[in-house]
Amino acid sequence: MRMNLRLLGLTAALSLSGCLCSGPPSGECSGTWGGVTFDKLQVDPASKVTIVRKTTCTGTDLKRYDISWGESKVGLNLSFLTGGPTILGEVSHVLPPAVDRFLTFSVTPGTPPPSGELKLGIVGVQGRRTGTLSLSSGTEALTCSFEVPYVAEGPRLSCGGSGGSDFD
Repeated sequence: MRMNLRLLGLTAALSLSGCLCSGPPSGECSGTWGGVTFDKLQVDPASKVTIVRKTTCTGTDLKRYDISWGESKVGLNLSFLTGGPTILGEVSHVLPPAVDRFLTFSVTPGTPPPSGELKLGIVGVQGRRTGTLSLSSGTEALTCSFEVPYVAEGPRLSCGGSGGSDFD
């Protein structure tokens, strides 16, 4: 009987977790960049992180961040294979990024060239991706935050052995 109650509780919890929608993207962007002042621009609803699943057991998942604020007035686009956040903790990157850190990296507006810091994280049961982009150049500074859902492209491969997951 006790086992049935546990099984019932686990089933209910899993059923409810499917109903816990991750919600729309959230975050804002404020500051001055490229001579333009931005005041609490909201993250755009289409902002997301896409995980392109590896196609071979020796490959690596591609993580692609497509984040924008204020109807694309400010944007962050980047992609990488390794060195991203895990459920165990966030990662910080100095900007401009090292040449080998990201496969692609751009900030809109791109003038002046960005310097600062990018923090990336993962939170919650749904694995929402979080981040803070802090840019500075002379007298200008811009700080943008986001919390967005992720979507996966392709099936997760089961390659056997221990581990096999990078917690994302």
